Amino acid sequence: MDRIYHCANDRISIQFGGIISTVIFFLWTNFGVVLTTSMYPKTIEGLGQSYINGLPFITNQLAGNLIIVPALFVFTYALININFKLKFDKVKNILIKPKF
Repeated sequence: MDRIYHCANDRISIQFGGIISTVIFFLWTNFGVVLTTSMYPKTIEGLGQSYINGLPFITNQLAGNLIIVPALFVFTYALININFKLKFDKVKNILIKPKF
């Protein structure tokens, strides 16, 4: 039961990490657009306008995170379990050799 709790906690923290990284990326790149281009005035109002104009993009990124992050978690978990099973089968075959 304890293992299930830790696994669920890992999934939640990984999903949270994906969401936080998307938000940080959104804030950082829009800030960079205001600083390095002439699309927006280099003021607080310009920064706010760039964040407002970027909202449709962050919603798509967050929706994508809801799909891709759990999929990568399951894929990685499956790879680890398959690798462990293959190694265990090799060890079992070495230790328990059939006698002819």
